[in-house]
Amino acid sequence: MIDKIESRAKLALGTVQFGMNYGVSNQSGQVGGCQLDEVMALAYDSGIKLFDTAPAYGDSERSLSAYIPNYNDIQIVTKTPHFPRKRANPKDLSEFKSTFERSLTNLQVDRVHGLLVHRGTDLLKPGAHSLWAAMELLKAIGKVSFIGASVYCPEELLKLLDIYSIDIVQLPLNILDQRFLQCG
Repeated sequence: MIDKIESRAKLALGTVQFGMNYGVSNQSGQVGGCQLDEVMALAYDSGIKLFDTAPAYGDSERSLSAYIPNYNDIQIVTKTPHFPRKRANPKDLSEFKSTFERSLTNLQVDRVHGLLVHRGTDLLKPGAHSLWAAMELLKAIGKVSFIGASVYCPEELLKLLDIYSIDIVQLPLNILDQRFLQCG
């Protein structure tokens, strides 16, 4: 089933540390000031033009917005909030819409490259089709180029692909976690 997926893997820079203290081995806290300038310049000069952020990452979106005018060809992927209820409901949809608008405001843009459901399992709940429909509408009106989900295991991805026409997926892949490669 996964062999039907076209792979256009891109390296993105995660920006959670632009907005908050994050990471088990993080000794220096939130990245800011001159250090942030250096990180952005190095990333851009190294060909990284895709940046991953989220409203849940503290001030990350605001911090990133300062660099968008200087690096006009960078692409931003942001996320929805997590919806902790067992069933999606109208309150979730309202929160989704207001959070997305706040993200555009924080980023100082009128559109983003990608929008991911922060936890793919939020799309597997009863009633989640309304959330996906709202994301498709944002894509249709040009506020988002690609929609998808952040997933944490291959089984979750396969379930989502059976239900939705996902454009973009964020998944864990590193030297220690190769589950997605091992399953094909």
